[in-house]
Amino acid sequence: MTATQSNITLAGTLANLTLDMSGTGLNIPSLKFNGTTSNQTYFINITEGGADPSKAVVLNSTKYFSGIRNLTCSGTITGSTSKCFYKWKRILAYGNQTAITTVGPLTELGINNNATTEYFNIKGSGMNYLDGSYTRMLCFIGSNITPDEFQIEVANGTNATSSNATWLGNKTNNDLRFGTNDSTTMILTTTGRLGVGTASPSAPLHVPSNNLFTFGTGGSTVYRLRTDGGNTESALGPISYNVSAIFGGYIACTAMAMNSDRRLKKNIQMTSI
Repeated sequence: MTATQSNITLAGTLANLTLDMSGTGLNIPSLKFNGTTSNQTYFINITEGGADPSKAVVLNSTKYFSGIRNLTCSGTITGSTSKCFYKWKRILAYGNQTAITTVGPLTELGINNNATTEYFNIKGSGMNYLDGSYTRMLCFIGSNITPDEFQIEVANGTNATSSNATWLGNKTNNDLRFGTNDSTTMILTTTGRLGVGTASPSAPLHVPSNNLFTFGTGGSTVYRLRTDGGNTESALGPISYNVSAIFGGYIACTAMAMNSDRRLKKNIQMTSI
């Protein structure tokens, strides 16, 4: 066939068929490959994309494609927007993930659980990251080669047992500090000493500071002992003293030592010697 032909309705088996594609193209309503009709949606109304000739994915005229089940990339995926039907927890649900170096702002994040009324939610599996009966939920590690380690743990038992507690503190042998305004206000040392208002406690509980506190109500009688004057005096309240601690009940101790006699006294009575 060398001249312009009309429609060929029936032909035998053609071998070594060469088509000249320099014309207006082919009008093929359907194609059969090895006797099977090809789905027309695969080749009708599809325009050529802008990628290299060896296209792995063909886009339509709106540069849109969908229905990809699994996508593996050896490089970087860059886009102006990113929407996922499943939350990030679906990605983090697998073990041993490769490093996630950059993530845009997240509204909420759930790890092994849904974040519903909070921004960040972690649920332990009860099988991984265990420290005895506790799960290590969060760990902060310094940059040193032998770093300080701070962590938060949660017991894996039922909340009906009060001894199933949460644990917050240092995993390494380092002091635990608390503070405000970027300054230490309380410290728990590795020796078990708690200092409030000091970073160097000298006793199991060390409170060097004091604050003015008022005792008694107006018109009531409050007794106080002033040994420096050698006499006992009484005065109508309220009276104010600088105190370091306030207790609502009795104070039990084996012994007590003071470097001052500024002690509040009530109901003082004479006793025989």
